[in-house]
This record gives sequence, structure tokens and C-alpha cells, in this order.
Amino acid sequence: MTLRCAENCNGALAFLGCTRQGLIKRLIEDAGDLGFSALLLDSTQFMASAHALYRAAGFTDTDAYPEAEDHGALTEFVIHMKYELP
Repeated sequence: MTLRCAENCNGALAFLGCTRQGLIKRLIEDAGDLGFSALLLDSTQFMASAHALYRAAGFTDTDAYPEAEDHGALTEFVIHMKYELP
């Protein structure tokens, strides 16, 4: 997997040589190798395509967790997700 930031990406990473599903799979594998028991994420509701990708990888909706970012006024629009590692 090769990662680089394209010149026109405005600071976001452009992932080359890896599908989105492949990237998530790799992150899950690496987390397991590092001894993590779960992965947690949070994002706003308007990111529906990202949520579909996470759910397809096995993430499930969960309640807010103590380490979650404070989204201020957007808190009511935040979705929290969890992936339990074996």
C-alpha cells in the first residue's frame, strides 16, 4: 500500500494502490496485530457513504464513548461506530 498526498488534495491523503475496503481491512489487521480489542470511530451523519463502507467491513453503531471527540454544536449529528476485534 502506498500513501501520498496529491498536490491538489488540500491536505487530505490520496490513497494509491489500495481500495477503500482494502485500507479498512489493513487497519483492522494492524490493530489486531498491535493487540487492540476494538476500533472506535465517529463521524457526522452526512457521511452516509462512509458509514456504509464501515458497516460492510463489520463496524456497528454504538453509543458515544468517553474518548470521542467533542463535536460541539454538531454532537446531535454524530454517529459512533465500533469494530470488535477477535
